[in-house]
Amino acid sequence: MEEKTQERKPLSMKQLEMQLYELRQELKNKDEQNAQLYEELKAKVEKEDIKVRYAPLAPEHRTPKRFYSDEEKEAMRIKDRELVAGTFRFYDVADGGGHVKFGFHKWPDDPVEEFLLVDGTRYALPRGVVDHLRENGTMVMRPGMSEIGQADSRKPVTQRRYHFEIENFEEDISALPRGYAPKSNY
Repeated sequence: MEEKTQERKPLSMKQLEMQLYELRQELKNKDEQNAQLYEELKAKVEKEDIKVRYAPLAPEHRTPKRFYSDEEKEAMRIKDRELVAGTFRFYDVADGGGHVKFGFHKWPDDPVEEFLLVDGTRYALPRGVVDHLRENGTMVMRPGMSEIGQADSRKPVTQRRYHFEIENFEEDISALPRGYAPKSNY
């Protein structure tokens, strides 16, 4: 079977201008309708017929942002560089023996340092790195499907992936490894 196709005749410039004019009129009408809807909604909100959900906090209820002086920043930077002894624990591998490799950079003037930490090994790490490991070593496990194929309605569970156990007793930590990863060529 042969399909009959209609050949389109090219439109004249006047016809193109007319179509463009009609499209502009449609857009103008829609813009006017949207502006009218916006004004109606604004009036309802002002009358409190509609309460705004998730309204931002008023300025007097916000926590003020803390600005630190240069001396305070330098003191915090020095504290973050002080060494802390402890044992690294990696919980993702059931039999133990896992490791984590990551880069760390907290202060603008500090270089990015690579760390390679192995489960069960004692290290002397900078306090800033230890704080990072202790704060960010968790992940949220969301329940999936149950055995019978229904969605599991339990709440998500936070599971610890890794942790750094600080040891508080005094000892010479100069002999402990620093956890720096060997330089690679990638």
